[in-house]
Amino acid sequence: MAKQEIINNFNPNDPGLSDASLFGLPFGAGHSEIIVIPVPWEVTVSYGAGASEGVEAVFDASFQVDLAHQQFPELWKLGIYLDENIPNWKERSEKFKAEAQPIIKVLENGEDVESNPTLKASFDEINKQSEILKNELKERVLFWQNKGKKVECHPPV
Repeated sequence: MAKQEIINNFNPNDPGLSDASLFGLPFGAGHSEIIVIPVPWEVTVSYGAGASEGVEAVFDASFQVDLAHQQFPELWKLGIYLDENIPNWKERSEKFKAEAQPIIKVLENGEDVESNPTLKASFDEINKQSEILKNELKERVLFWQNKGKKVECHPPV
């Protein structure tokens, strides 16, 4: 179906479609001009937890967002799509967050990570994994930009 047909058959005043993408919009990646890349990474969060759950929370709540924006009433017609094809960032985040917690405690106590070989090894691995995430995210952003899409990362990085 052509994008204009999708737009013509969608009523933005109705509740979002439960089998649709972000905001209940009926657009797939191909018809969307805006791509949101979820980044569920909270490895070094030192206060509380749950940032990595934000992607699902935003997605679930997005179906209740009013698409009638006063300044940009036609914005939804651009198409907004939540990227689903991301690496195992959440799983890696959970793994390395567990490794980061003892390091955070040591640092909060004013102690030196360098003096503990086990913590130093974890520290180095966490930094390596964060760099890998950054590079994978960059690749994903470039993938969409090369297709002419506007890209937003959530949470912003």
